Amino acid sequence: MAVTFKQLLNRALKITGEEQIDSGSVILTDDVQIMLAEVCMELKEEVEDAHNWRSLRQQVTVAFASGETSNDITEANERSRLLRIHEPHYGELVPLVFDITDASSPYRLRELDLSELLRRRTMDPDSTNDPAFFAIDNSSGDTLTLEIYPKPNVARTIQLDMCIPQARLDGEQSADLATNIKVPVRPITMALVRYILEERGEELGINSQYSEEKEATALRDAISRDRAEAGDDSLVPE
Repeated sequence: MAVTFKQLLNRALKITGEEQIDSGSVILTDDVQIMLAEVCMELKEEVEDAHNWRSLRQQVTVAFASGETSNDITEANERSRLLRIHEPHYGELVPLVFDITDASSPYRLRELDLSELLRRRTMDPDSTNDPAFFAIDNSSGDTLTLEIYPKPNVARTIQLDMCIPQARLDGEQSADLATNIKVPVRPITMALVRYILEERGEELGINSQYSEEKEATALRDAISRDRAEAGDDSLVPE
């Protein structure tokens, strides 16, 4: 069952005996709860970064006009990452990036280091052909940019399979408290419980030790379940 941001906060508050958020509240006004909401988002990002969760996987496309070599991946943020699979023909993990301009005949683009792609573009600026290589740049902060080479001579559509973490939620913003958390919530709950206990000065007590162990176990268990359902990435197709 989906768990909202408010429900996640209340789980940790209830376990630690703290005052819970009122059921009718749409924003947070209590300073302590606002602080815990910020901590909760930090912990959520740690969980999101720990694994390529199925719930965060998205297939996105980037359109390039003829002669265009750079375009933003609008759905992505700076913590987004490409999904990769083992490819027996190359003996390595390869990113899932395809030219799907001709839907009946897609082909995979090969990844280059960004500096190498820019070097090739600089050395051969007039080269035009079907794009064969790509790199991803994030020099614009929270925006990821897809770079391709060589320069396409007709409009192209590039498809990427990515893990895109959920946007940061703010307890002081209307509707955010009712937003569902996409990643498993138990590791976040246990981590927030441990933080609350430490904030209260109980870090040396048995309860804090118990919650720290539970936090680590919950994250391991959640990753194991997700891998089991998705198929471990160590599987190599024949």
